[in-house]
Amino acid sequence: MAYEFFFSYTRGNSGQYLQQFFAHLSDELREQMGLPKGTEVGFFDQQEIELGEEWQETILGALQASKVMVSVYSPGYFKSPYCGKEWQFFQMRREAFRRSKAAAGASSATVAAMRARRTPPWPTSSPSRRSRS
Repeated sequence: MAYEFFFSYTRGNSGQYLQQFFAHLSDELREQMGLPKGTEVGFFDQQEIELGEEWQETILGALQASKVMVSVYSPGYFKSPYCGKEWQFFQMRREAFRRSKAAAGASSATVAAMRARRTPPWPTSSPSRRSRS
């Protein structure tokens, strides 16, 4: 399955706010792309990997099938060997893409990042959205 983004984070940052951020990001992306509610747009290993599944193969497949990597930066992120491997793999894809000088519109491997916070930058209760006319 192709993903619009791969969500990279350290287990030390996992929790309610991280899950809410992923959900909000996915909702916004679906809305911007005109996709139906519930369409999978991002890979988040807390939701995508079934018990007993070969998680390394699943993560590698998602890294290969994602257009963008969204990294949640924190001190723990930079100490995590797994996060480092994800980052390195995506950097290799990015460099290979640059070298290939692919035609416009081809899948890219752009990297996006944010800094982890203790409190979310959005309200915890979701106000109703205004129409965008």
